[in-house]
Amino acid sequence: MDEAVLQLREIYKSEDTIPFNELQMNFVKITSEILRKSVELLKLEGRIKLEAENLTNKIKNNYETVKYVIGLIMGCFDLLENRLSNKFKNYFHPKKTPWQLYFPPKDRKEIRLWLKDYFNLPQYVNQYHSLSFLFEEWIFTHFREVRHFKAHKEIDTAQTILKNNLYKIEFDNNEYKYTLYQLREIYKDSFGFLLWIKHLVAKIYFNQGDQPLNEDLNKYLLKNY
Repeated sequence: MDEAVLQLREIYKSEDTIPFNELQMNFVKITSEILRKSVELLKLEGRIKLEAENLTNKIKNNYETVKYVIGLIMGCFDLLENRLSNKFKNYFHPKKTPWQLYFPPKDRKEIRLWLKDYFNLPQYVNQYHSLSFLFEEWIFTHFREVRHFKAHKEIDTAQTILKNNLYKIEFDNNEYKYTLYQLREIYKDSFGFLLWIKHLVAKIYFNQGDQPLNEDLNKYLLKNY
């Protein structure tokens, strides 16, 4: 608006020679153009918000899927220790988060080991240090906070900086700001981790030595995780 008005000042330098009707029409053009651009900007912010919410939902879904990876690893440790439980909710609980399956609660009501417990045992602490690092320094710090709401019962975070191409996320009373590029990269990382696990399982389950991949393996790899 300021730039457009300054241009008018260059055109109409003398107040005595300003053609009112022409000036009025120029102002109408300026305001119409401003309104048009405002609508476009609002649509742009709406697209940013929509894509950001779509990405954060996908990241959250990928993060929640990690709990099945944790359950699988925990079941392997229990099997090695000859303490495999017949309560499959210990490994694949539908309502517990990856965080709750990984870290033991302060008030233990069950006599069992969580995955963090196994990583701390003397016989495993060095052998599986890189695996614990993967969860604690990457998955739980890289994916866990990326949600577009703090909890199901709370309202969404107010988005006030979309015009700066930034999407806000509030988690554990902290505020995080992401560009769409950053969210896309986090989503690709989360998806890539699960895809890597899927291929690792496939490599073991469908292992045929030097034989070519069979039809069952191809079907397995083509399915969504």
